[in-house]
Amino acid sequence: MTTELSSYKIRYRPTRETFNSGFTIEGGTTLRLSNNSRDDTQKRDTADCLAERILDHERRYEYSVWEHGNYFVFDKDTGEPFEITVEDEDIYLHAKATTTSTTFRNFCSLVFEAFDSAYALQENSRRLRS
Repeated sequence: MTTELSSYKIRYRPTRETFNSGFTIEGGTTLRLSNNSRDDTQKRDTADCLAERILDHERRYEYSVWEHGNYFVFDKDTGEPFEITVEDEDIYLHAKATTTSTTFRNFCSLVFEAFDSAYALQENSRRLRS
């Protein structure tokens, strides 16, 4: 698994424009960590494991939970926020306007270590409005 910063590039930052009728999001970048392990010996909830092994264990993160598996995270080392969504065994990292590739790379490295590198990285960036 490569840990080059280019693998974690934030291609489109979520930006918001305010209009009289509300707001629109201009784009976004999400990293998907998909579980490639076929080992069913440890059937623990991925969201609980993520919170226990990384968010609670690593003192660099402050976070809040608004629903099981949905976290708003602040990296105290870089001063940058991002969001996490856990769906089944997959972990999605959603960039905020100030999230950098360094923050994503650092977090993903912890996931790879905590989950014995069972995860593969996929990036999805798109501009929502031209």
